[in-house]
Amino acid sequence: MSENVIIHRQGEPLEGQYDAQGNPVLSVVPDITVAAIAIAPTQGDETATDSGQLSVNGYTLYLPFGTDIRSTDTVTVRGVDGWHVEADASQADWASPFTSWKPGAVAKVSRAS
Repeated sequence: MSENVIIHRQGEPLEGQYDAQGNPVLSVVPDITVAAIAIAPTQGDETATDSGQLSVNGYTLYLPFGTDIRSTDTVTVRGVDGWHVEADASQADWASPFTSWKPGAVAKVSRAS
């Protein structure tokens, strides 16, 4: 049974449109829902909380081949918003150079520190 991951993408500035503070108004980009192949906590990134529970600080997402996930995206994983795609490992598609086998894409996400 797969879990859904929701990708949130920032829109592009709309030409000539600014808010009351002078910031450009951004276009609205619909969220992208992807059925993850697997979701794994990042090894060694669990920290103990004061109540004795473990807090996960990162995940490795195993997604369908060709999933468009970018370092500028934020992601909802297991119902929790605010995960940031790591810039140096935003996406890696795995495909065999010898066959048509394409097992998927791998992306790492972490909490902002």
